[in-house]
Amino acid sequence: MPEDVPEITDPTEPFLQQNFPFCLQSVDVSNYNYVNPMTLEQASALYFNLSSIDISSSILAYSATTPTNSESFSFTDVEYPDGEEGWGVEPFKLSTQHIETKADPSNSAVITTLTYSEEEVEPIKRAACGPASSTRAVNSYLFLGSVYASIELNRRFVKMYDGDTNDESNHIGYGYPIGVIQMHSGVAGLDANGVAYGNYAEDGDWEPEPNNFTPYPNWWAEFGPFYGDWLISAAQPDNVTNVNIDGFPFVAAYWTGRDGQFSTEDVSVTWTASGLPSSGAFNFYNYVE
Repeated sequence: MPEDVPEITDPTEPFLQQNFPFCLQSVDVSNYNYVNPMTLEQASALYFNLSSIDISSSILAYSATTPTNSESFSFTDVEYPDGEEGWGVEPFKLSTQHIETKADPSNSAVITTLTYSEEEVEPIKRAACGPASSTRAVNSYLFLGSVYASIELNRRFVKMYDGDTNDESNHIGYGYPIGVIQMHSGVAGLDANGVAYGNYAEDGDWEPEPNNFTPYPNWWAEFGPFYGDWLISAAQPDNVTNVNIDGFPFVAAYWTGRDGQFSTEDVSVTWTASGLPSSGAFNFYNYVE
């Protein structure tokens, strides 16, 4: 664990059960193809003490150029009404909600639309209110592109087992399902490059619903962090691997190369969603007197 991560005073299951706003779920992950559990201290630090995530313009950005138009923007290119500076811009603060459509600088008739929230939920209140979740989307005014990121810790903290959840000898650790942190750059509702993080993914025993008249092609399409391509094979990520971010283990799934399918001789499209660095991504509350 990094030195600047505040220690949980009592990182035990009785403490968690008394302080969670819900019962801790037990999950058998023996059938999942990708599993990378956390310790109780690690999963608790994220749940109770994570303050923000650094997602820079080099990590998440969008650009498109045609013979007559061009547009580029990144995850950090957000604006607040009346020139206000929001604390949720850099870094990406938990509890912020922000959706923005960029205005055409040459056309005053195109209006920027904002939905935002900046009410901070400190860790001391999370036991009663649950942890903060956050989303941010910046949408194109010219094309259909967007950049998007979210973190959703609410009710997703699980106790992981390699087999029967009633047998404590099968307990292997703690964590969150894939998609607890995710980011995408591309065409909303169609396709995108992206990355998603969690501690278990892809149930090897998954089968499509028999009564679904438009059956999903794979596990990722129905349950994974897809971006509109849930009915095609492209919903499958291009790479899935184990990573460490600031000392926290994750399964990381990457969707890459989708922008190449949208580039032609006259159109150049770049969707950047490179993922978080191995260090310097997570910021924690620290109540050291």
